Amino acid sequence: REEQARRQKEADAAAQQRAADDEALKKKLADAAARQRAAEAQAEKEAAEAEDFLNAATGDVLLAGLGLGMVVQPLIDNESVTSITIVEKFQEVIDLVWSHVPQSNKVRLITDDIYTWTPDKDFDVAWFDSWICPIDGTDPYGTYLTEMKTKYESSVGVGHFWPYGVTW
Repeated sequence: REEQARRQKEADAAAQQRAADDEALKKKLADAAARQRAAEAQAEKEAAEAEDFLNAATGDVLLAGLGLGMVVQPLIDNESVTSITIVEKFQEVIDLVWSHVPQSNKVRLITDDIYTWTPDKDFDVAWFDSWICPIDGTDPYGTYLTEMKTKYESSVGVGHFWPYGVTW
C-alpha cells in the first residue's frame, strides 16, 4: 500500500511537471509567434516606406547601406534600372546578409562608409538607408539629410531617405 501511494505521488508529480512544461512551451511558442508577427509587420512597414523610391528607381541606382537587402530584388526586376551600387560600411552586415541578397550582374557591392566614400560615377536615384537613431534619443536626422544631400547632390539626380520618405 505504501509503495502504491509512493508511485501515485511520483505519477502525480510527473503529471504536474509535464503540465508545467507544456505551459512553458506554450508561452515560448506564443512569444515566438508574437515576435514573428512583429518582424513581419516591420518588414511590411519598411517595404511600404521604400515604395516611392522603388517606383522612382531608374538608370543607375545608389544604395547607401545594405540593410536587409529588401530593395535589391525589386531593383533587379525593374527593367529601367541598369545598375545597382550598394555601399555598406560594416563587414558584419555583409557577412550576415549578402548570401541572402539576390545576385545579378546589375549589382555591385562596395565595402566603404557612405559618409567618406567618393562616387565613381553619377547616379540617377539613391536610397539613403544608413541612418541610425542614437540610443540617447537625440535625432540627428536633419544633420544626416543635410550631410548626404551636400555630399551627393552633384552626383545623384534624386535622393530618397529612409525613414520618413524625404526626397531631394
